[in-house]
Amino acid sequence: MSGAPEIRQTGPGGASTLYLIDDTLARNVGIDRLTTGLALAARHVSQDPSQQHAARRGVHPDVLLLEPATSRGKIGIDQVREILRAAQFVPEQGERRVCLIPQAERLTPQAANALLKVLEEPPRGMMFLLVAAHAQDVLPTVLSRLRVVRTTSVSDGVTAGPILQQDGDAGPGAEGETEADAAIDLRSAAGLDRALSHSSYEIRARGAAHAMEAIERKDRRSVLALAQSLAKRDDAEIKSALGALMQHCAALLREDVRRTGGTAPKAERCRQRKLAALCRAIDEAQRALWVYTPKETVLVRLFLDATEEETDT
Repeated sequence: MSGAPEIRQTGPGGASTLYLIDDTLARNVGIDRLTTGLALAARHVSQDPSQQHAARRGVHPDVLLLEPATSRGKIGIDQVREILRAAQFVPEQGERRVCLIPQAERLTPQAANALLKVLEEPPRGMMFLLVAAHAQDVLPTVLSRLRVVRTTSVSDGVTAGPILQQDGDAGPGAEGETEADAAIDLRSAAGLDRALSHSSYEIRARGAAHAMEAIERKDRRSVLALAQSLAKRDDAEIKSALGALMQHCAALLREDVRRTGGTAPKAERCRQRKLAALCRAIDEAQRALWVYTPKETVLVRLFLDATEEETDT
């Protein structure tokens, strides 16, 4: 007897959603990313059966498909710019336009960065659906702006049906997410602290992304409040929080190096030095905590040092 995928949902309940479908399990039960994505898009583009049928076939004018031009290619910034231009217009036939990205891991860093603002605040009448195998495959800056619907197991014979049945209806209170999780305010130190030490990878990643934004803005008041709030956590939670921040910082550094290669301009080299220094500082902070250095002392120094201006040498 076939079972349903276990769905775990995290993140804001906005109009940008990431569906995580393990490719190996999907192949075993006949789930195709594009077909599943189009079926999901059809549910959102219109309630009219004929329009939904066109959307599932991939021929509806309000379903915008963003995918690599070749089987081994990447999704480039020029393709994203075309989508951003299209997003300015109202739907042609349906109730809303849907941009489907069935291979979200193929976005180049430049293309992903160009999408950040529109993912966080989509234009009226526009939504974004992304599909990937694992949250780690998606750039952290993108992941932090998405609601995540995750399949953790797939039984024999499963099709896209169970995912479709649960999508859209599973808000706060769905399995894997509580009302309190959905209400985490990442603009506050307490909210950031809670996100960074959360048991969910996706929520920790969002918290790390917002913490890094505060560090790069040199918002010393916010990062000091975060350090003081985080210091009240137990050792395991602090380790988890620093690990999430380290992962995000390292991912940003890899993105920068990959994007600029060996010819980065001075401003980019400066940022790369700061990111590398922060990775080292997080590692040193973790070591210091192991030898029973006062938690608040370690965390306050880490976060305030990270926001200091770098002097030219």
